[in-house]
Amino acid sequence: MPKYSGAAEYGGFSQRIVTACGIPLLAGGLCSPGYERQSLRDLSKLSQLDFSKKGDIYETDSRLAEAVRQCCGHYVLAVGVSAALSDTVFDTGFNTGGIIGSPRDEIKDADTNTRYIGNGLYLRAFPGGPGCVAAVKRGVIEGWEYELYPPDKKADSLARYLQSHGAAAFIVVSDGTGEAANGSVILEIYGERTVLSFDARALMKSGKIDTNSEEYLLNG
Repeated sequence: MPKYSGAAEYGGFSQRIVTACGIPLLAGGLCSPGYERQSLRDLSKLSQLDFSKKGDIYETDSRLAEAVRQCCGHYVLAVGVSAALSDTVFDTGFNTGGIIGSPRDEIKDADTNTRYIGNGLYLRAFPGGPGCVAAVKRGVIEGWEYELYPPDKKADSLARYLQSHGAAAFIVVSDGTGEAANGSVILEIYGERTVLSFDARALMKSGKIDTNSEEYLLNG
């Protein structure tokens, strides 16, 4: 594991959230040091989201992204959210319910391209997931080979790849909705890691929602 020294450039935060209509979310991100707790409070506002009305599955991610933009302060550098939407609300044959990026960026669909989002961070997201933001050189984040891994191993493989290539901080998010979805948020700051996950397929079949309260603050 790489060793880090000097002043921290990034803080991290992650938590489980349940929306007003009972939809479980996994949320986390990177922030300026010292703002970890405030960033958690910002993201907790996602609990006000309502997906109870049958709607257009294509709007799921854009609604999540817009909600993140509205609730995050200037100190939040990057955010990722995974949502396990019930199949009684949405019927989909593909994965959705996952977003990642800067809360100040234009909302875009995942297209595999690498983008610099400021503060030493690069974004890369794949249609159907996973997506990541990492404090690493552009060539490193472009070097991960998406096609080599099965769907349920992609997020973990990407996280291990970023760690092995010396990323000082990163967040990896996978979609939480869809037949092949297995939503997760993997956050690592200066070698300290937290992982939040749920089996979205089991949630959709059973109707049971994990409401365990988990919050994590990372500041190296």
